Amino acid sequence: MILCELSQLQLSGRGTKYQQLYEALRQGILAGTAPKGSRLPGSRELAKELGLGRNTVMSAIEQLKAEGYIRAQQGSGYYICSELPEQLATPDFVIEEIEEDLEEGTPGKSRRNIAFQLGVPKLAAFPVKIWQRIQNRHQGRPALMGMDEEAGYLPFREILAEYLVHSRQVSCHAKNIIITCGAQEALFIAARAVLKPGEKALIEDPGYRRLRNAFHLTHANIVGVPANEETGLCLTALKTHPDAKVLYTTPAHQYPLGGIMPLDSRVELLTWAKENDVWVIEDDYDSEFQYRHRPFASLQGLNQGQQVLYVGSFSKVTFPALRLGYLVVPDELIDVCRFIKASTSGETPLLTQATMADFIEEGHFARHLRRMRQHYQKLHDSVRQQVDELLPDSCQLLAKDAGMHLVITWLHDVSGYDAAAYLQKKGYGAAPLEYYYLNEPAMKGLVIGFANTREDKIGYGLNHLADFLSQISHK
Repeated sequence: MILCELSQLQLSGRGTKYQQLYEALRQGILAGTAPKGSRLPGSRELAKELGLGRNTVMSAIEQLKAEGYIRAQQGSGYYICSELPEQLATPDFVIEEIEEDLEEGTPGKSRRNIAFQLGVPKLAAFPVKIWQRIQNRHQGRPALMGMDEEAGYLPFREILAEYLVHSRQVSCHAKNIIITCGAQEALFIAARAVLKPGEKALIEDPGYRRLRNAFHLTHANIVGVPANEETGLCLTALKTHPDAKVLYTTPAHQYPLGGIMPLDSRVELLTWAKENDVWVIEDDYDSEFQYRHRPFASLQGLNQGQQVLYVGSFSKVTFPALRLGYLVVPDELIDVCRFIKASTSGETPLLTQATMADFIEEGHFARHLRRMRQHYQKLHDSVRQQVDELLPDSCQLLAKDAGMHLVITWLHDVSGYDAAAYLQKKGYGAAPLEYYYLNEPAMKGLVIGFANTREDKIGYGLNHLADFLSQISHK
């Protein structure tokens, strides 16, 4: 039994086609048009009957699946879940539009360390013995076994402040830093500190999906601003939103398209933010890995620490399981951000902070960073060469100048979801480019991580992708 007769599905005419279809299906599920456990129409059937593109239909289906309204059954299709998100939420706090994370894992699979997986550095290259030696030095210290400031271990914050001032020209002192359990907690604290329900929050489109989840938790009015692979955020489009309260951006390396915002554009963005009283959340997620030139100064540093909340993490330089991030806040937000940190997770583990403090101070972090930058640049160049050799001319490579991932787009009318699913069967964890869009996707393709993938494995994976594109083009 399927959800409902296709003729009964009514699109509202508001928003993109994908959003309209998503909402129509969601309302049908909530209204109980069909019993729980019923099968949805197939994506091809929906596309044909409603006159929509299959990519549009798949985007709506994937959104429903990610939010817990439907589940996939291999070889059979999609079915309505027995328990819906509204039934799992507490009565006075319903979390809407929380999406399944694909950035650092393979769609529908556990986030294991597999080829092309995003967000994972070269794990085998991390100096584990040095880390363990430092950790053992601190292991039995009573001072690290109790409670401390919610903002973090002061010696670590002092060392981190000095590092950020010199490496990213961030304007801060230890008092401005809050140590968090990964960058995601830092983003959540920043969002809660500067956003109220209903206020407009601007995000890059395409952009980082987990940030969108943090904004959803504040019940903000989320609006996507186009971004591109050359300069990142489109400032012309940005200026059509003078009523915005917050802007989230990744200027050092736009995620996922890879655009690097030039210095004059950074100054222009900060001028706009000041004139319109807009808070800026700057995510500097992998600025350490620039291959063509030295990184530009951070927005936070250019603005002398004012009106910008700066987010960073050690996960992509060391190892993701470390779960060590930080948030740099202006003086006027110190108290509220500390309060949010204390009210949600409390202290970040002291042993981890003390170990990282010595790891930085003794020079191990800088040496590891230099080695990784050289290794990733070599691997990055190798991937670019293999893409040119193995993939058809219709493919284009983006995110070419920095970072630990690349984007492959194509002119074929081929869904990135289909390509990702094909590679998944071959043991590769690439993510569909369409997944990162808030509005109708402007491009189709794949986002692939290369940092923790062997060079020969990269070649095999690109050959698999070439085979898939060839098969599709001949149908």
